[in-house]
Parts: sequence; C-alpha cells; structure tokens
Amino acid sequence: MEPIADKFDKVFEVLCSLCSVNILFLNEATIKAAYRMQPQLDELWSLHMGIGSLTDELVPAVVSLLRGTPILCTLYIGYKPTSLDHKSNTSGFDMEYWKMQNLAFISQVEEVIIELSARSNGIELARHILEHAETLEEMVIRYLPEQSNLIGILQESKMISNPLVTFEEY
Repeated sequence: MEPIADKFDKVFEVLCSLCSVNILFLNEATIKAAYRMQPQLDELWSLHMGIGSLTDELVPAVVSLLRGTPILCTLYIGYKPTSLDHKSNTSGFDMEYWKMQNLAFISQVEEVIIELSARSNGIELARHILEHAETLEEMVIRYLPEQSNLIGILQESKMISNPLVTFEEY
C-alpha cells in the first residue's frame, strides 16, 4: 500500500533523518515515496529492499534511491510477490539503461543478493552489476524454477572482478 499524499512529508522527514544511518530496510511503498523526495543517504552502506516485481514503474524510484547511496557495499533486493505482478510491465529497462545511470555505488559494492520475480528487469540490473562492479566479492541470484534459462545469460556476463556467484532456485 502506498502512503497517502499528505503522509509524503512525514515519509520525507523520516528519510531525511536517516541520512546518517548505515543499514536500511525499505518496502516498495516507501521506495516510491522516497522517489518524490530523493533523499541523500550518504552514510548508507547496506540497503535491503522488499519489493514486488522490479516493474517499469518501480525502476526509476529504485534508481533514484540508489543514486543517493554513494558508499553502498551491500544490496539486497528481495522479491515479495503481489497480486499485480502478472499484470506489470517489466521489460523496458535493458543493460544500456542501467549503464547510463552512472550509479556511484557500483564501483564499491561488495555483496549483492537479488531475488528475481517471474517477469523482471532485475536480470538486467544483475548483469550490469556483474559486469561493472570492480569490488564485487559475492552475488547471490535467487530465481524461480521457470527462470533456469537465465543462469546461462548471467554466467556469460563479462565480469570485471572475480566474485563468487551463486544461483539458488526458490
């Protein structure tokens, strides 16, 4: 459920007060609210997001949030199924899009866990991180049984570092 309009100021106040927090857990509604405020979370080194599919509608909000996290070392994107997942458009953001975002955290992220939904822009984000994260030590990619074909795509990524990459079916 998305916060109602008059609550956005309160969400912004809370997010701004978190500018010195190191670890943060956010749900999809809060990520969408943060998109309108674009908080700078300069001290954040561990971000955990519980979202439905990484839909075309949600990607700009996630990018905006990630732009505000320049020293992020750990990124966890957890898939929380919603009833709208099957109706959502999740195909508009390819590798080139992620590359154009110039996300500062990519250069020092060390650990990434990403849970892919049945239809997800997340595969392109995972590929981008694998191919551009210089200090990546470990990446865990959790996928649904019908996504087993994605393993080959990700394994063919030209990694800039030598991370431990683990694939887990869930």
